[in-house]
Amino acid sequence: PASLSLIDGEGSSENRVSPEAGIDLLRVMAAGNTSRVYRAAMPVLGIDGSLAGAAAPGNPAIGKIAAKTGTSLQSDMNGDLMLVAKGLAGYMTTKGGRDVMFVLYANNVRISSLDDLNAINTDMGSFAGALYEAF
Repeated sequence: PASLSLIDGEGSSENRVSPEAGIDLLRVMAAGNTSRVYRAAMPVLGIDGSLAGAAAPGNPAIGKIAAKTGTSLQSDMNGDLMLVAKGLAGYMTTKGGRDVMFVLYANNVRISSLDDLNAINTDMGSFAGALYEAF
């Protein structure tokens, strides 16, 4: 099956990127001669950009993860909010000293408010924190 389908550059709901394709992209970017600039441009968990509020207090990975977020929201047939896709992909050096790349997705989640979206964002930060601790 196809692992990558890009319709536009804005991450619309028709775009599809498998976790494997996401890791492949991270791997290519990490090996390039602009890898330091690329990684430095990414938001840092709990510190800045779209990840500033993505870590619950006490998350052990605060400041340790550089990652890109992606979010696609739409209304469903009833006018309710639907989180079509939420992604987090990036790099970390784990508590155990391993350099790892990761991709996390949440797809097709009905939400009742933007507070729910923020909670999912924090949950993804918690998953990333668990990866940081485990490896």
